[in-house]
Order: sequence, then C-alpha cells, then structure tokens
Amino acid sequence: MDIQDRYLKSKDYISLFNITDNVAYIFFKMPQNWTVPSNISKEFGVQHSVDKQKGGYYLFAELGENPNGINAIFDAADFIIEFNKEIEEKTNIFKEKAEQLKKLVYIESIERLKSLEFTFADAPKKKTRKSKVNSNTTTVVEPVKKKVDEIPVEEVVQDESGNTETITNGDIEEMENMAAQLMED
Repeated sequence: MDIQDRYLKSKDYISLFNITDNVAYIFFKMPQNWTVPSNISKEFGVQHSVDKQKGGYYLFAELGENPNGINAIFDAADFIIEFNKEIEEKTNIFKEKAEQLKKLVYIESIERLKSLEFTFADAPKKKTRKSKVNSNTTTVVEPVKKKVDEIPVEEVVQDESGNTETITNGDIEEMENMAAQLMED
C-alpha cells in the first residue's frame, strides 16, 4: 500500500502529512476521550507530541535513523485508531451488560443471585453436578438463565415469604443509582 492510500485510509483522523528536513510527520486529530498508548514510541519507533491548541498529536519519525519511518508513523496512527475503537466497543458492551445485570439483580432473590455464574457463549458449558460437602449436604450450582432483555418495564416479584411487589421504572432507576454507587466504591 503506497503512502497516498495510507493517508486516505486514515483521512478522518490525519489532517496533515509532511516531510521536511529528513523528518516525516503527521498531525493526528483524535476524538475527545481518545488516548495515545504509552508504548507507541517503543513499538513503532516514532515520537509523538501534543498540540493542545489544535487538539491533536504529532507523530513523527526521523528518516535517517528509521528508513521505514513513513510507514511507521502510519502504522502507529492505525494502531491508535484501532486501540481507541476497541476501548469504545468494550465500554459499550460493558454498559449494556451492566444494565442487564442491574435489572437481574433487582428482580432475582439473593439465593439465586449467589448462584449466578458468568460464561462466554462460545466456551464449552460446564455440566451442573452435585458435589458432596463434609456435612453430607448436596450443593447444586444453577446458573441464572433468564433473558434480561425480556424483562418488562413493570414486573411483579415475590420474595421468599410470599410477599409480592410491583417494580416500576422508578424502582429500577433507584437500583441503578445504588449500583452506580457500589461501582464507585
């Protein structure tokens, strides 16, 4: 892939490419909350500096010391883009799963929640089996298999003593606030 193709591939983030005095550099304009990984200089043999006025980073390489410097700065830019996009995607997944878990925690009993296990869909599933404990009791671990997305906005729940309660959006918001406080601690 030639330099023009590399530039066009990243044009949404690279607003300047130049070679001057045997130094190749690009100006990398990043969305807010993006970051440059600390190992970028070591991994790609490039240097970087912040331009706070323009809101971005310069990635540069001396061509005399690094004959592959032009490709290295584009490789570093590609790495920064992929690194930050992956963080954004993981953050979105975390938020989605946290919402599902918040709903689940609110409607399930403590005993069922104690048996909650997390597994990946592509991982081989464990067989639930009975195991003997020293006191001759049998423990069965039963994962919660309720689809959280199917929980209605208003839910009637029953506790161990048979009391029923209707959960509304306000209750769920209250539980979300409690969960947020727990996450901060």
